[in-house]
Amino acid sequence: MQYVKKIIEKMIDLERKNIPVEAKEGDVLIVDGNIITIDADETNARREKIEKLTKDICQ
Repeated sequence: MQYVKKIIEKMIDLERKNIPVEAKEGDVLIVDGNIITIDADETNARREKIEKLTKDICQ
């Protein structure tokens, strides 16, 4: 079975009660119907990219 990841970057309103308890600001969420999970790989990749950009600006 092949898993295809489709990223749609858009902002949507979610009720806090539907978001995983461990989710925090900046986390990338996967919304699949009524199931919401944290995409740890994408969250880490974006954090690293932001850190690199910030480091480049400060030099």
